[in-house]
Amino acid sequence: MKPNAPDPAESFRDDALSRVLRTARDVLRSGGTCTFGVITEARGSTPQVAGAMILVRDDGTFVGTVGGGIVEATLLRDAETVRAAKTGCSITYDLTHVRGESIGAVCGGFMDIALIPLDARDDGLLSQFERICDDRHAGRASTLELPLRDAAGMSVELSIGGPPALIIIGAGHCGHALAELCATLDFDVTIVDDRAELAAPERFPPNIAVHAGDPAAFLSEVAIDASTAIAVVTRGHQQDYEALRAALATPASYIGLIGSRRKSGMIFRDLRADGFSEDTLATVRTPIGIDIGAETVREIAVSIAAELIRHRRRSRDVLVTVHQPATAPQPSRS
Repeated sequence: MKPNAPDPAESFRDDALSRVLRTARDVLRSGGTCTFGVITEARGSTPQVAGAMILVRDDGTFVGTVGGGIVEATLLRDAETVRAAKTGCSITYDLTHVRGESIGAVCGGFMDIALIPLDARDDGLLSQFERICDDRHAGRASTLELPLRDAAGMSVELSIGGPPALIIIGAGHCGHALAELCATLDFDVTIVDDRAELAAPERFPPNIAVHAGDPAAFLSEVAIDASTAIAVVTRGHQQDYEALRAALATPASYIGLIGSRRKSGMIFRDLRADGFSEDTLATVRTPIGIDIGAETVREIAVSIAAELIRHRRRSRDVLVTVHQPATAPQPSRS
């Protein structure tokens, strides 16, 4: 657990992926059944990408989405068929045209979706979902393999990454607004400040880890990898310089610095004197955020969050592998 992280009993992850996994676990815990759907491949223009999930309860209510609209309504009917047959299948949903009783979507692509019946009586199924929910809560990557129980012996393996880590250096107005916003956008947020009155857990939602102490020391001690993003939004030039110098010594794939180009130029001058190369300094996003003409604190937070989302979407949260030892015809919805 991160330093000063909230107690697990009081914290939670409420992103769409976590809700689907948690709902499946809870249904299985209660001894029930449900239908799990995941996009295994998307081709052309589609409303969702491979890895998007949906969990359909036996009463027809659901969490998650594979795109909404007519395609999702069709999937809900297919899920009822899967539930009744207790046999899974992979269906290709054709979104390229409107014809007769077709789906009627005009996105112009295809989505292969595996529909998998889940039953609490299946050996090991609940323990798989218990484990993956624990891993998700702890920010760990995990895998889940689900058999379709069809004639072809097909199964779907999901490699699920942990929520992307975001470390915000500076708990002032901008840091506070950015932390609150990014915590709602599926980021695993930690905020750090050397001012104890600002780095106070009661100022933040319970799913944000708060650390009071020297930011440079924190960055040198905490586990950081290439999936981590660091946003430097401190109160002044010296604090920015010290935090950025420490951040550049980590493998974080995104490092952003708030402030004007003039300020960043002054900090870069000092970092060059410390031996940092031009190539290294060129990786820093400054001024941090997408230029949307932001003026208020919350607008600045939105611009930074938008840039963080763009960076995150360069990779997938969920990688899907389909194992099909035997060849079988695949149903189509066109």
